Amino acid sequence: NVRSTILDQIAKMPANRRIGFNLTGGTKLMYAGALAACRKVNATPFYFNSRNNKVISLNDFESVDTKLIPSVETYIKLNGNNLFISKPGHWDEIPGIKSPDRKSLTNELWQARSKISRFYRELSHYNDSFHPFELYNSDIYAKLSKDKSAKISIGAKHFEFKEWPDFAKYLSGGWFEEYTFMKLKPLVESGLIKDMRIGLEVSIKEDTSDNSSLSIGEQLGRLFRGTYQELDVVFTDGIRLYIIECKAASVKGEYIRKLESITRYFGGISGRGVLACCFPPRSPVVRKKAYEANNVQLIAGRYLFDELETIIKSGGSHK
Repeated sequence: NVRSTILDQIAKMPANRRIGFNLTGGTKLMYAGALAACRKVNATPFYFNSRNNKVISLNDFESVDTKLIPSVETYIKLNGNNLFISKPGHWDEIPGIKSPDRKSLTNELWQARSKISRFYRELSHYNDSFHPFELYNSDIYAKLSKDKSAKISIGAKHFEFKEWPDFAKYLSGGWFEEYTFMKLKPLVESGLIKDMRIGLEVSIKEDTSDNSSLSIGEQLGRLFRGTYQELDVVFTDGIRLYIIECKAASVKGEYIRKLESITRYFGGISGRGVLACCFPPRSPVVRKKAYEANNVQLIAGRYLFDELETIIKSGGSHK
């Protein structure tokens, strides 16, 4: 079936078209069928060796270095089908991100991550739109006023901001995404990471002419659970795409399954997903699911970023 389907497609192409066959993935029978079709039309078969980043010609077994893909957006466009980038996720485009006080607060929240986690349930009520709030306990006081000014005290340290309408979203986990991005910035400056984005959004461009029972848009909608998907932190080392899902609160098994699917969709066979957590999961089921995932690794706790750097330097192979 694979052989005949490919040959049918080739028959529709111009006779002088030069054709290459990527035979890297698939089952052995799929490989055999594709190779048979390749030989039939005297095309060029090749294979990607992701272990040493080589492209191998299956005619003479000569190899060349894989070309780097230094842009996150290129990965999205290559693998996106009916998706388009609705928000590029550039760091400097985040409102108020250049404030030194915001950077200091983000660092302070990492140190006080156990304390701020006590507010997550209540903060969730204010995440979707602007609502003034005031929360406090013996360790932390946080307030968003009607004029959209924000203030927070953590122990003896105090921070005030003139306008921050989505302060609740930041406090309930956005700060951890920003902290993760900041911790990885030195790897961008050293050249190990070629391109990194935060909060990049991809949206579904539905094809209304598709009359199939389950269109691409519907399939993606099921995966993303909505019209778009936000990637917390996404970057590339030029060789593969890394997608980091940041979880400041508790972790569920479904997060791992979803990240597996998203990573495979955008990053392909060599894509790597990382579930970065403030706290190690207590559930043995969650830990088992993370261990069994082929393309996702779960890292947590105070050594989180040491482990993350090791993963990147090892090309995503560290487990």
